[in-house]
Amino acid sequence: MLLARVLSPDEYGVIGIITQLISFLLIISLFGYNKILLKFLPDFFRKNKFKEFYNLLFQSLLISISLALFFAIILNTFSSDISNLYANNNFEIAIPIFSICLILQVFNLNLVSVLISIKKVWQANISERTIMNLSYLLVLFLLMSTGFEISLVDASYIFLFGKVISSIFLLISSNSFLKKFNLNLIKFKFINLTKSSLYFMSSDMTLRILAASSPLIIGLFLSTDQVAFYYTGFILANLTSFLITMANNLVSNKISILYADNQYKSILSLNLNVVKFLFSFSLLVLIIYIFFGEFILSFWGDEYVKYSYLVLIILTIGELINSIGGSTGLIISICDLEKQGFYITIIGALLNILLQFILIQRYGLIGAALATSISVISYNIMKYYIVLKKLKKY
Repeated sequence: MLLARVLSPDEYGVIGIITQLISFLLIISLFGYNKILLKFLPDFFRKNKFKEFYNLLFQSLLISISLALFFAIILNTFSSDISNLYANNNFEIAIPIFSICLILQVFNLNLVSVLISIKKVWQANISERTIMNLSYLLVLFLLMSTGFEISLVDASYIFLFGKVISSIFLLISSNSFLKKFNLNLIKFKFINLTKSSLYFMSSDMTLRILAASSPLIIGLFLSTDQVAFYYTGFILANLTSFLITMANNLVSNKISILYADNQYKSILSLNLNVVKFLFSFSLLVLIIYIFFGEFILSFWGDEYVKYSYLVLIILTIGELINSIGGSTGLIISICDLEKQGFYITIIGALLNILLQFILIQRYGLIGAALATSISVISYNIMKYYIVLKKLKKY
């Protein structure tokens, strides 16, 4: 959000597009193993099955980092073509730096899954999210206080710096566990998890299309400064999603163990508590934005007030509905519902893309916000339905 103030709308639009592009490649690189680790590692750790624990972690690191390296090479090879697609040469400047961020983030998310699985949830949240964002803020404030004129390149390096600091803190937090690792615990024989990986990856990818494809599509029809106006509203509205992620990290270990012990009613009860917390917070955020949204957006200038306010309100309403689902997405991953989860994300993503292409051309940024909110609401209704259908029958 600070970058939106110090960069031009055009440069900030580039940041918005490239961060979403990297997020898609991150999902493919992880290949569903972030979900697989959370599904199996807590039970392995509880039962002291350290050979299985370390072997699965090694398999995840090898596959995900290899894929990230591959995509980093592809990104840099075709950076000029991406620039031509969006008619903006700034992509060639930022892509090399963000491709390194991709590799680091894949490594970081593997360590986050380890920390959550060994009941170090707060260390995972603080190291991967809080420390990273504080690093961004600290560097930005230091540069701004000295009167330094921040460019797109500088902004890209700030993102990279945050990822490096996050990696360091994650390694420190998991050091006591990782130092016990030795090659004798590795079988070097991969467990065949391809089917589950494909379901998880496909679900995550289509979910990302459902929730965050708007900046990429807006850039095809509108100017990059319009992407900046939308992206600012999107970031503010997604403050609620940040809490959803943290809530999932807090309960994922518990849900994994409850499912292994066939405690299905306890899972639903736990999710209901998550829903109450998230809905209360989301409602409060919506009320604040309705009354003070224009004042908040004025931080970035009159253009943001003009173009981003309605976008912000529409997206925040979508996030309010999203909060009613609680941790159902996590439950789908852990409770052997990945196949059904994949089907509903496909439906949601197709609906989103269809609405994006129709509504953006007719209503611009408002159309993009409506398309995202409608598809997110539809997806969450379907998600809640399949979770209740499976767990309630027990």
